[in-house]
Amino acid sequence: MWWFTITKVGYDTLAGLRLIFLTGVMISPQTMAAVQRCVCEGAICVLPPRLAPPADGVGLSSVKEITCLAEGSGQWLVVPEFYLLHYETFYGGPATPHLREKLQSLIGDGDHLVYRFGSWQVSFRQAGGDYPRHEIMGCYLPITQAGANPDALEVEVSQVG
Repeated sequence: MWWFTITKVGYDTLAGLRLIFLTGVMISPQTMAAVQRCVCEGAICVLPPRLAPPADGVGLSSVKEITCLAEGSGQWLVVPEFYLLHYETFYGGPATPHLREKLQSLIGDGDHLVYRFGSWQVSFRQAGGDYPRHEIMGCYLPITQAGANPDALEVEVSQVG
């Protein structure tokens, strides 16, 4: 027997986000309404087709390529092979040109991965300091310095707002 709960994240938690990655087994109606409100207010929501909201005349649940749909002043960015985002290269920008075009201005410098949970922010970066970077096909790739451990992370937790 499987037990799971549906987390209900409301608008107050998501308000002001510019980029949302929506994933999970199920999304509660309350959370979906909050995400949709954020999109209408200007956020970009990246999500798999099975979670895409119904759209007038557009079958988003069966798209076969990355599809962008505007709503309000924001956008839904439906990524059919959503699991690939776990392997996507984010070295100053995603490797996939369409994702790079849509997300580049929202993802930062490529050296930090930042999560925000309510009033807390967690920032991850590769340990060992700054690395020289080289532009290759529109991405800025960090070249690891000798003696550095690329698998070690530095983590900073801070309270914001």
